[in-house]
Amino acid sequence: MKRPNFIDGVIFAAAASVGGMALFMLLISFFNALFTAHLTLTLLTISYIAYLLWRSPREGGAVSAMLFSIVSLVIIWLLEPAFPSLLAAHALLITLVRSFAYHQTVIAVVADGLLNGLGMGAAIWAFSVTDSLPISFWSYFLLQALFCLITPRLAHSEKAVDEPVNDRFTAAYHSAQMALRQLSN
Repeated sequence: MKRPNFIDGVIFAAAASVGGMALFMLLISFFNALFTAHLTLTLLTISYIAYLLWRSPREGGAVSAMLFSIVSLVIIWLLEPAFPSLLAAHALLITLVRSFAYHQTVIAVVADGLLNGLGMGAAIWAFSVTDSLPISFWSYFLLQALFCLITPRLAHSEKAVDEPVNDRFTAAYHSAQMALRQLSN
C-alpha cells in the first residue's frame, strides 16, 4: 500500500476531530464524562492504528500489530490509569505501531516519539486554552500528519552514507579477486 502523505494525515485529523466530537456527544448522554473521554480516546487510537496499518508499506505483520494494539488497549482499560497516564499509554502505543510499520532506524523511532510527545503537548495545551475536544483532537492528529516526513529524509541520508561504503567494498573485493587470479596463473 502507498505510504500516507501529509494531505492524508490532514484528512484523518479532520475526520478524527469531527468523529471524535460526535462520538463524545453521543456517549456523554449515557456515561459520565471521564468514561466517555476514555472510550472516545480508545476508539480514536484504534482507528488511527488501523489507518496506519492499512496504509503501511510493510508486507506482513499488520494482523499481529493490530492484535497487539487491541490487547494493549484492553490491558490499559483494566489497569484504569489516571488520565495523563492514559494519554501517555495511547501515545506510546501509536509510536510503537508506527515504528513497527514505517521506521527502520533508531533515529527515526526517536524522532517519531518526539513528534508524538509534541502532539500530546499541543493537544493538552489546545484543550486547556479552548476547552474544546475537536480542537484538541485536531491539534494532536495534525501534528501526527507530519510523521510522513520522518522516514524518507532519514532513509535518504543513510543511503547517501551507505552507497560509498558499498562501492569501496565492491571495488576492494574485485581487486582481491583479480589479485588471486594473477597469483594463480
